[in-house]
Amino acid sequence: MPTTFTNDLLRERITSVLRFESLIPFPAAAPAREDLQLGLHAAAEHHLASAHLSRIVPFHGTPGSGEGGYLLHTVPLALTIPLNRPLLRRLAAHLPGDAPQLEGVRILSIAAALIAADLLSYEIPIVLLRVHQSLLEEAPTLLLDWLREDSSTPAAELSDASAADVLHGALSLLTHSTLENILQDHSLWEHAPVTGALAGTWLACAGLPLPHTSPAADHDMLGLVDRILDHAQMEPPRFDLLSPPALPHEASPS
Repeated sequence: MPTTFTNDLLRERITSVLRFESLIPFPAAAPAREDLQLGLHAAAEHHLASAHLSRIVPFHGTPGSGEGGYLLHTVPLALTIPLNRPLLRRLAAHLPGDAPQLEGVRILSIAAALIAADLLSYEIPIVLLRVHQSLLEEAPTLLLDWLREDSSTPAAELSDASAADVLHGALSLLTHSTLENILQDHSLWEHAPVTGALAGTWLACAGLPLPHTSPAADHDMLGLVDRILDHAQMEPPRFDLLSPPALPHEASPS
């Protein structure tokens, strides 16, 4: 059975993601932290389910952390519109822009967004099954295999070389690690900090316990949590509103 979805639950999970982001160690992880912060602050500033959603493009050019940074940005999207699956899919696909060379990143972004959103309500095995079923007719076979396989990859073998490497590595960590282990794994943060950041935010969405953070640090997060919640859409979309407003490249010329 899914977790009962409430405002309090969403507040708890947003706070958990922010706590994880504040605890990410090591200088090599700085670009991943910055990209995650950029997405979280964009979610706090904009109402993604509003008529102005077409203006919400957090990146201008390639993320500082590389292709995997697009996947990091799907987590704030999932935290603000977790139940609006059609809109979440379209926004996640829109993150990489229209560059033909990033066509493959779009389906990976959709997968990452759906995983993050479902982790708010379901156990990890159910999440993987749901996302596998959602992407069955459009995802490449390799991605579908990743959503079904049960294999652990050593941190030293993980890579941030491409968005595909990041997603595959994060899925391995999601099913075989804990937040505390991820934060303490020096090899991970040296070899694949974007992969570690994506897996950690997923586990934070799932409500796994984090190491202790100071009350002062938690207090500093409250304002950002409230701003993200102010823009969160807590209800699933109505069937007569399933077609979101057009994104920029879809709009008809005036």
